[in-house]
Amino acid sequence: GVKNSLKEHLIRNEKEIKKPEEWLQFAREEEYIQKRIQQKISVPHHESKNLPFFERTLSTATIQPTSTNIQLSSQQPSTSRHYYKKPHQQQSTSTRSRTYPTQNNYMTLNRNQENYPKKETQQSTPCLICNKNNHTTIKCFYKKNNGCFKCGQSNHQGSDDGDDPCGAKKSSTTTTFSPVFVEILCNNTPQKALIDTGSAITIIHQHLLNDIPHEKLIPKTINHLSANCSTLDIIGEIPLEINVNGIKTTIIADVTTNLVTNLILGSDWIQSNNVYILTPEQRIMIRSRGKEVSTPFVTPPLLNYPATLINYITFPPFSEKIVEAKVQPNNMTDILFEPNPRLKNKALFTANALLNIENSKIRISIINATNRQQTLSEGTKLGIVTQVSSTIGVTMSSNYLTERIPEGKACKELIPEGKGANKSNKLNFNNMLTTTVHGKQHQCRECYRNFDTGNE
Repeated sequence: GVKNSLKEHLIRNEKEIKKPEEWLQFAREEEYIQKRIQQKISVPHHESKNLPFFERTLSTATIQPTSTNIQLSSQQPSTSRHYYKKPHQQQSTSTRSRTYPTQNNYMTLNRNQENYPKKETQQSTPCLICNKNNHTTIKCFYKKNNGCFKCGQSNHQGSDDGDDPCGAKKSSTTTTFSPVFVEILCNNTPQKALIDTGSAITIIHQHLLNDIPHEKLIPKTINHLSANCSTLDIIGEIPLEINVNGIKTTIIADVTTNLVTNLILGSDWIQSNNVYILTPEQRIMIRSRGKEVSTPFVTPPLLNYPATLINYITFPPFSEKIVEAKVQPNNMTDILFEPNPRLKNKALFTANALLNIENSKIRISIINATNRQQTLSEGTKLGIVTQVSSTIGVTMSSNYLTERIPEGKACKELIPEGKGANKSNKLNFNNMLTTTVHGKQHQCRECYRNFDTGNE
């Protein structure tokens, strides 16, 4: 018997079969072709590299066989050459009816997937003036020479680095973490207070103390070291009443003359009054005698002021220029300038500096360290300025100490007549203006006797 799958092919080619040997040969070839088709269907598409040599050409054919084509092919005379076309066309037809891609399509798809992320990374940011991708904003033909790059006006600011006209794009560094300020009543006077867990004590500025009713100041002289190694000059202490939404608390606060803010509520007030700082909810909470109140965080007063460029300026390659920056009017005369870190990303360098303010202006030196010209628009943020403390703590190595006592004058100048050099109980060596070389700083130059110090 003959398989049903082979009968159709043998009947279609029976005119060419004249001998039993030819009939057997046709049947074997058709059976072999059908087995190859089944194997191809069962093999996953990612193994398509093992396809026959003629599959690559036939798989791209777009002519779909119809019933009319089949009928016409059965009526036309066939040759052995025509025999090879038919099964191959059927094979490609059955292959196209499946969803598996051919080898050419699969390789093309892989190339597209590999090239796609590269195109994304190579795509440049469009110009913020004309929205074209073939140039940057700073090199746009329509850029204004004065004021804003886009509109030419000088009554608004762009981005921090001057690349964004009209502030069209928000800076990625605008997210800042502000200190915690709340509104309270200090001795029945509304005031914004800084909640500082890093401060061990509560401190009030002398200016605020003069503006609120208070008790008599208890004088005391002491210096506190701040986080930036500057000293706070304490002139006394005073009791304060802090009222938070009806809950009254008391605290002894130190009074200073050089605080950057008016009032700091330190850890002594926080811990003694069970104050909870709820950062996710942006509020503080106080529990006292079964009562619970809270108050929200408020916008802090300005401690740092921006310094913005006054005039449009262009830096030639490898050049240095002095520019003028505008700061907010204040009673400050000397300020500490800190440069904007985004300028460093553009290889525009300027240093931290102690500057003097004249007519709300400061002068800053900026270096262009690149081999191309760079431009900053009017209103570009160059950095921030901070009020300088009246005293600054400085640490110096003992190797750089200088001698202030003339050679041979130590005994006569420092030791009273009739008193021994070692009797330090009546001598106040803390007030002596003497610093010598590290190895001999407590030894007389003439008699080589050692002086007692407060650390011994």
